[in-house]
Amino acid sequence: MFGEGNRKEVTAFAAERGAEFVFIPPRAPHFGLLWEAAVKSAKHLMLRTIADTALTFEELSTVLVGVEAILNSRPIAGSDDPNDGEAITPAHLLIGDSLMAVPEPTTGHI
Repeated sequence: MFGEGNRKEVTAFAAERGAEFVFIPPRAPHFGLLWEAAVKSAKHLMLRTIADTALTFEELSTVLVGVEAILNSRPIAGSDDPNDGEAITPAHLLIGDSLMAVPEPTTGHI
């Protein structure tokens, strides 16, 4: 994937900005915790949607956008208060609203 020169260059670039790469062992997704759970969820949604169907690029893009919307609409934290309107989701942090929100009713004006 990366040559040794590129790896050193990327590592130096990240170190200048205070970032540090921490790699998990190969074939050990349980070390990844939350991000590996998100990968598992994305794979599950894609496999249930696509199965073994051959898709065009546009069809695959559409499926991926749907998977993204589902994953970014899952609650980050819930509330026990029944008066709360809706839970905070990653989509609220990205765009300020849920990606899976019900569309506004049309008024008949085009």
